[in-house]
Amino acid sequence: MSAEHEIRTVANTIAAAALGWNSTGRKPSAELYHAMAVRLHDAGLVMSPEHAAELAAAPQTVYRAEHIDGITLGHYTSRDAARRHCTALAERENPYIVSADWASEDDEGPESLVVVIGGHEVETGYIVTPLTVAASYDEEADE
Repeated sequence: MSAEHEIRTVANTIAAAALGWNSTGRKPSAELYHAMAVRLHDAGLVMSPEHAAELAAAPQTVYRAEHIDGITLGHYTSRDAARRHCTALAERENPYIVSADWASEDDEGPESLVVVIGGHEVETGYIVTPLTVAASYDEEADE
């Protein structure tokens, strides 16, 4: 289903809902509903069932917050949430942290939390690792 068809479908749905309780007694403007549908579509708030199914079937990335001692702290849908978890624990362990930064060899790999304490950079042992999670089992990929 094309974006334009999705927008028309949403516009028609909005118009039908509004016609049932329109207090002015006038026919609502089709342009108004179309503009509302475009805004909802562009914001990613509405989509066709086919598009929703495609998104649901696509692999997703989650972020594991962990310590190098093998302790998994949690799994998050955003890198920022996993970083905040690690940073909070590091700050609880050492209240003398002046600054914190994340070091990585590449943009897609694991990141290590590095802090500055007393003018020295210190590795904390906290790591955020991106993990790709499949939406379903692929028997052929197992071979």
